Amino acid sequence: MKKAFKLIVALGLVVSLCVSGVAALMPDSTISGPTPASFAQPSGGMPSEVVQTKTLLRPRPLQHLALTDELAEFAAESFDDFLAVAVDQLVARNTVFTVQFNCTYAEYAYIFDETDNIFNDFYSYDLPYTLSDLDYMKRQLKEFTLYGEWNEEYLLVTFVVGYWTTKEQEDYVDETVDLILEDLDVYAASQYEKIKKVHDYIIAHVEYDNDYLRYTAYDALHDGLAVCQGYALLTYRMLIELNVPVRYISGLTEYNDPTSRHGWNIVKIGSVWYNFDATWDDGSNSVKYFLKSNRSFPEHYREDEFLTDAFNDAHPMSLTDYSSSKDYTFVYELSLPFSSVELEVGDSFDFVPSITPSDATDDDLSISQTDTTIVSLGGGISGGVIVTALAPGETVVTAKATDGSGATVSCNVRVYDVQPLHDWGEGPVTALRERGVVPPDLLVGAQEAITRAQFTALMVQIYEYAKGVYTLQDPSPFTDIADNKYALEIEKAYELGLANGVGDNLFSPNGTLTREQCAKLVGTIAGIINETPVESDIELPYGDVDAIQSWALVYVRYALEYGLMNGMGVDFAPSATLTREQALVIAERMIEKYSW
Repeated sequence: MKKAFKLIVALGLVVSLCVSGVAALMPDSTISGPTPASFAQPSGGMPSEVVQTKTLLRPRPLQHLALTDELAEFAAESFDDFLAVAVDQLVARNTVFTVQFNCTYAEYAYIFDETDNIFNDFYSYDLPYTLSDLDYMKRQLKEFTLYGEWNEEYLLVTFVVGYWTTKEQEDYVDETVDLILEDLDVYAASQYEKIKKVHDYIIAHVEYDNDYLRYTAYDALHDGLAVCQGYALLTYRMLIELNVPVRYISGLTEYNDPTSRHGWNIVKIGSVWYNFDATWDDGSNSVKYFLKSNRSFPEHYREDEFLTDAFNDAHPMSLTDYSSSKDYTFVYELSLPFSSVELEVGDSFDFVPSITPSDATDDDLSISQTDTTIVSLGGGISGGVIVTALAPGETVVTAKATDGSGATVSCNVRVYDVQPLHDWGEGPVTALRERGVVPPDLLVGAQEAITRAQFTALMVQIYEYAKGVYTLQDPSPFTDIADNKYALEIEKAYELGLANGVGDNLFSPNGTLTREQCAKLVGTIAGIINETPVESDIELPYGDVDAIQSWALVYVRYALEYGLMNGMGVDFAPSATLTREQALVIAERMIEKYSW
């Protein structure tokens, strides 16, 4: 409610929500529930609270509640899935829909108890692809009714929902907010500057709706008119987009006077929250209600939900007004020089994110991981932690700024448990590992067959060890490598002429490698790095020379002459599958032989 218009004008207009199809979902034996509520057009500057009701119907026989039954538009596999499916429909502004899932008694009792907990679960469900959650979603609803049928196994819930806006209108809000913030150029600004820019934009572009007909952020943006709820919702949407912690607060402007309902915001700077009323600042064309403590924010009486110990603990209010002279510099970005790390059990690395800007007021970080059995996080390092590999597996280590900016950075960590090597492989593989050339996953299952992708990655690492990092110029024609972890190495190998595909624009990254194919690749990379032709006419001593294909003979001779590959007993075994251990030994021999 705008302070300049405290005189309440009673409106006689009544808007009724008519929902068809609900009666068809109720069998003759149902207990009669309330009809979809009508809502009176609010008097004053803010609509009435959303009408939230829940009604249980007598269940039909089990066969009528199968997940394949036509009654259920959507099937959920769990309670969390039930919330997700329902919220998707709320965001889509679906007015009547049904969701069904295999439900425990505890879940059924929770959903249809006498509290508003289930409604709050819907409002607070976090959707990473939308801003329509928590405070914003709740203020978009006129009515929210749940009709439930439960037969001790399945729960069928019919949702009847009334909205203040359509999906198309919310899409307009999304697009327009993005354009405005881009034009304001505040994404890299300080927290105070972001809040002040949003405040100034709103009071410059929105006028108070004296007819009390416009309540939404859409109205404020599209028509340039809104009551206090529209002001506060637009504030919420714009600041959420800028990663500024913000809440929508509802209450009264006159103590115990229900006709004086009003909405405003609180915003967080540093570790405390401040009051923010864009509506009243617009009415007075000032900053009288901008970033104020409770003591300096008269005629704003919060509703009970914003006065609980839990809410106050989560939103500690500043004891003083905010002054721009004590501007707080937030963390804008956290970054790492790597996005993934591969370790052997027992190894460790320093996880130390870079902070932008470097002069952030609060540079403390909260560092966590998704699986505490895979790595440990240790102290003793400034600005980060020491990550130590404990057991094979994968986990994600994440750093988050504690100043409320929302800045985060993550690193995927994969841990390998190296398996024992043969006596002939121990020395060369150890030497190769000390050079930092070995992809860690080649040490797992050392006696297993190496794939074409793995061997290609090993050859590229040898090339870059000898010649320096190679920058890819153009993509390869291969259509089957996009999901392979060594896709970049395969692209580089193709461009360098180290490896070719198998035809039809395929590389077959998971295919195995024979020993004669390995000989060709070894000769090719040696020739490219040394810039010499691959030539040899040495006589081969193997008993299975006739089994070596003609195209491979020169490469097998070259590998033998330069000590890169030996036989297996009296034979070369050209068609035998190359193991990971054999590949690593060959790689070390090449580096040692040519002094790369």
